[in-house]
Amino acid sequence: MHDHSKRFDPANLHRLEDPDRPQLFPVDRILSLAGIKFTMTVADIGAGTGYFAIPLAKLTAPLPLFAVDVSTEMLDYLRDKLAQPVMPHNLQLVHGEATATNLADACCDVVFLSAVWHEVDDATSALKEFARVLKPAGRVVLVDWSPTGVRPPGPPLEHRIALSVVEATLKSARWRVSRAEPINESIYLVVAQRP
Repeated sequence: MHDHSKRFDPANLHRLEDPDRPQLFPVDRILSLAGIKFTMTVADIGAGTGYFAIPLAKLTAPLPLFAVDVSTEMLDYLRDKLAQPVMPHNLQLVHGEATATNLADACCDVVFLSAVWHEVDDATSALKEFARVLKPAGRVVLVDWSPTGVRPPGPPLEHRIALSVVEATLKSARWRVSRAEPINESIYLVVAQRP
């Protein structure tokens, strides 16, 4: 039985379009620190309204950007958004979640999760799934809320996972952590190579 109480409610998707979001989640800085380059195929797990998926798609076009989300409402919202002019055309919308992405084996160089890892109930299954969809030299990039951060915005503090715990989880699953650091007082970034 999965506990979906931690999962973001699509009814609040307007929060994902908050004008203050770029200060909290500075896209260019995060993508630079994550080492994401134009030659990489990326899967954005929990893509939501496309806050990262759209800039990632622009960066990596014409390679596919897999925007994976468990919420049909989010995918519909993103589909409508992508119909607007100046939107990238390499986004592939996929109904799936961290433990079951519905992506092909070894289809991407990067699995990217922003503000999603704290919602994952089964870290072991999710990491197995990431290893399956990643190419041999692939990496996972986790951006998430710090439990020492302030609220609001973000999920309740008790739902947040400390950076040290994320590192330990990855290392115990034999992932090689290459970067783990705060981005600001609210969020952190972890980059790890697949086992």
